[in-house]
Amino acid sequence: MSNVMGESNSYRADIQGLRAIAILVVVCYHSGIFFKSGFVGVDVFFAISGYVISSSLIREIENNGRISISQFYARRIRRLLPALAVMLSIVLFASTWLSALSARVQTVRTGMFATFSAANLFLFRFRPDGYFVVGEKTNALLHTWSLSIEEQFYLLFPMVMLVAISLAQKSSVNIRVGIRYVCALLGVISLAICIGASIGRFPEVSGKFSRILGTTSIDARFAFYLPFARAWEFLAGVVLATFSFQSARNIRKSITAYLGLALIIGSALFLHDATSFPGFWALIPIVGALNLLSAGHTNGPVNSLLTSRAMCWIGDRSYGWYLWHWPFIVLGQRIWPNTPFVRELAAISSLLPALLSYQFIESRWRNRGNRPKKDLTSILFLFVLLPLLAGALLFWHANRAQPNNIQ
Repeated sequence: MSNVMGESNSYRADIQGLRAIAILVVVCYHSGIFFKSGFVGVDVFFAISGYVISSSLIREIENNGRISISQFYARRIRRLLPALAVMLSIVLFASTWLSALSARVQTVRTGMFATFSAANLFLFRFRPDGYFVVGEKTNALLHTWSLSIEEQFYLLFPMVMLVAISLAQKSSVNIRVGIRYVCALLGVISLAICIGASIGRFPEVSGKFSRILGTTSIDARFAFYLPFARAWEFLAGVVLATFSFQSARNIRKSITAYLGLALIIGSALFLHDATSFPGFWALIPIVGALNLLSAGHTNGPVNSLLTSRAMCWIGDRSYGWYLWHWPFIVLGQRIWPNTPFVRELAAISSLLPALLSYQFIESRWRNRGNRPKKDLTSILFLFVLLPLLAGALLFWHANRAQPNNIQ
């Protein structure tokens, strides 16, 4: 969900427009507006992230002959963690008084794991049906599962790049080709795991492995929450970034752009009956995102839509809006239960903290330059401590309010 700016000096307005489409279908889905399968916006975000991050690293290796892992991590930490930590702290603090008592413990636990990029692992291990079960939708931090998957990808991806570059150099092939084949192979393995788990083709597990997973079944929940089964969505964007599409004719690009937009919007409308999501079904929005990314700067209505000022404005603020929209919806329904249009109004209202986050947190930290040691120290002491303290307050308040019913 992170912004393309800050990773590259090459600003592509069409990518920001694609981010705008992704966040709009997600917010509309959570608000109950129009898109019954808007959760596919997260898959689009994953493909964009893989494309943008790998494009930046490929340019770095081609320009400098190497990549700086410390600077990569510093850029990612500056881009993601400050805004996330502020949201976690405020939501955990507000949930102390505003959330339902039954939801407080799950909210604080999710928040604590999200602080350490592991919300998806917690939800899979202890609340595996959370995202799709109505009874779990009172968790104001339920949406952080996708942020944790993205952060886990960023943690491991530079290592994959180093391996791919090393193999390419030893084989005397172009670096882009080496990255393409290594990531394509890993992506196919990940996709096979995703599809196999989604349709229940894996045997049940037992022993230590089942105790670690908290289940004996490797099923659609496994495919939904765990990075092994989601990595292919990022890697699809990575593989695309190793190609160049400048030589394609405009008519071909226009057809590609129309098809990409149709696949994303169609999947956001009609995939709500896909009981084995992600599986095969996730290929639809991913292929749609890849089509739009490959179309690039193409004259035509689709490009005009993506590069419009309004869409770029939304895309630039998509990370903050994703952070804030779900807590606003959950807490808004808690404060005003059974009130018409409360979800819709809450989602729109969440644009305000998203604007503040973009203006005063994201932009300022992103433009601090390459100071990894200083930034890491500040973030570890400030932006990890804040949500931990807020979570401790919420957990204490929940235990004090009803100590015998905490599960």
